[in-house]
Amino acid sequence: EALLGEHRDVAMVPAVCRSLGRECTGGSTPGLTLTLDKWLCKSLLQAVGVSVPEAQLIFPGEAPREVAFPPPWIVKPTRADASEGITAASVIREPGEALAEAVRRIHQDFSQAAIVEQFIAGRELNISLLAEYDQPSVLAIAEIDFSAFPPELPRIVDFDAKWRPETFVFQNTPRLIPAPIPEETAVVVREMALAAWNATGSRDYIRVDMRLDDDLQPFVLEVNINPDITP
Repeated sequence: EALLGEHRDVAMVPAVCRSLGRECTGGSTPGLTLTLDKWLCKSLLQAVGVSVPEAQLIFPGEAPREVAFPPPWIVKPTRADASEGITAASVIREPGEALAEAVRRIHQDFSQAAIVEQFIAGRELNISLLAEYDQPSVLAIAEIDFSAFPPELPRIVDFDAKWRPETFVFQNTPRLIPAPIPEETAVVVREMALAAWNATGSRDYIRVDMRLDDDLQPFVLEVNINPDITP
């Protein structure tokens, strides 16, 4: 998973394996380097025509400025994984101190730029792709079931939902497989997932996370080319 305890070093592991004459499954060093930087990956996807939420980058030492698109927003680290730095307080409903505090928290805790991203307040999908003989196939589309969430709780898979079994969000974010979405939506979702695979130079297996807006228009949030494959 890493070399020197720094999560971002995970990108170097495939190169080290190859230098020793060994292969490993999953993403390559260039692919991991790209996708571990959310801003670079978002920019690439946008350039090849894949829909992504609008976003703004705020570097450490830079004060939060007026956001160029309307709320709600979600604030996240640029280079972090597994929902690190994302909590219910990361979703901001209106301009003000809450946005400034969320940005400061990323700068202080992660020493990196913060992304202020358009929050797609709809449904969340996980799309897994698996390659056989280098040909990727899209597996059954999964949807996160947020139906148990109270209205005041943002419908997101935050750090607690992934890593803290004692929390409400961990216990109430099961997946529905297959996702109960119209086939015409599923077709677009599959096409976007394959486009993300090709754009990021993926191989073997990946997971693409998307959100659907109220009109069932999909937006890619993230491409995970080293996803957790444990049960």
